[in-house]
Amino acid sequence: MTHYKSPLEKHWEEHGKPAMNTMIQKAVEKKAQAEVWAAPHVETVKTIEDLSCLLLYFLKKWMPAVKEQWVVMTTNLKPQMELVRTKGFEIYETSKSAVTPHIVKVQELAEPHFQELASHTSIKLPLLQNLMLKKFVLL
Repeated sequence: MTHYKSPLEKHWEEHGKPAMNTMIQKAVEKKAQAEVWAAPHVETVKTIEDLSCLLLYFLKKWMPAVKEQWVVMTTNLKPQMELVRTKGFEIYETSKSAVTPHIVKVQELAEPHFQELASHTSIKLPLLQNLMLKKFVLL
């Protein structure tokens, strides 16, 4: 066995060890390049991790209180919003019924003038025809 040990050691020292050292050196260089390339991404991941921890803390600690306040607020505002809605409809109906007779009167007074204007013009404008044919209607 000792007879083969010497040539094997010699071969390792001449060929194997330099190749292994070169491979290790290149691996260290590639690792350094990878660390430089990954550094911003690692920081982003750390930041996202910190934000997610903060969000979980917020959800666990503050969400029950926020939810309770939201329920209280919506419960208190619902009757007031119903009142605003009802009053809005009342104002709309009142103003519509008050304005409609005046609009009809203006249309009746203006219709003969539109017809006369239409009879004197050679070009029939669609807008003019629409004004003559349709009455103003409030929704």
